[in-house]
Amino acid sequence: MSTDPIARVVILGASNVARGMATIVDAVRRVIGGPCEIMVAAGHGRSYGIRSRFVVRSINGIVVSPLWEQLEACAAEAPLPTYAFVTDIGNDVVYRVEPERTTEWVAMCLDRLAAQDARVVMTALPLDSLRRLSPVWFTIAVRLLFPRANLTFEQALADSERLDALVHDLAAARGVSMCEQDVRWYGVDPIHVRRRHWPEAYTGFLRHWLDDNDPRRDAPPCRVASRVRTLRYLSCVPAHRWMCGVEQHGKQPAITLDDGSTIALY
Repeated sequence: MSTDPIARVVILGASNVARGMATIVDAVRRVIGGPCEIMVAAGHGRSYGIRSRFVVRSINGIVVSPLWEQLEACAAEAPLPTYAFVTDIGNDVVYRVEPERTTEWVAMCLDRLAAQDARVVMTALPLDSLRRLSPVWFTIAVRLLFPRANLTFEQALADSERLDALVHDLAAARGVSMCEQDVRWYGVDPIHVRRRHWPEAYTGFLRHWLDDNDPRRDAPPCRVASRVRTLRYLSCVPAHRWMCGVEQHGKQPAITLDDGSTIALY
């Protein structure tokens, strides 16, 4: 059986992608139906445009990630059908980035994906999850997840609603599939999909890559990846980051699976 990739997949996001990476990879392979060359720009606290810090790790924004140069090089060397999943767009609200600026960064990513004729699926912000949270619980969640953030519940909700409207307009203008978030997937934590819902959420999102009459749309969701595999993905070093102020470079692809799929982290 051939282990050559049959598709190239770009995944952009932040902590939801980092936490669920192993399950997302399984969903990708389930939906595509074979080995894939997977390129990821994600990570806890990841911004679409600015350098961000999570605990002791710093990483550049997605728009300046080395992913884009590598994507062009790979496409020139070996053209493949290309798919993209764009999520965690609301992360920059915590950094008090203006919604219009965040939308510009997302648009830049979509332009680069369009240059590769990628089929793109993008997720809306989990507004219903945010709206049902009390200001007190919101403050606790923000302090735990983003201790340096100076953000009130009212500011976060207003900026999130504005950003979500802009992103919907952007998706409509670019012909990008926009997927809504199900409030059932969230608990006290208003921004992270709960682990048991990963297969339903990600397999459901990625099915939108396919035409309505494609039989792969009927494939059942993948299973939740084991915690061992989840930790393995979390422990991989991306192509470029700083840990405790020390610059690090990780060899890519970081992971090669038995079916020939590769996962490169940027």
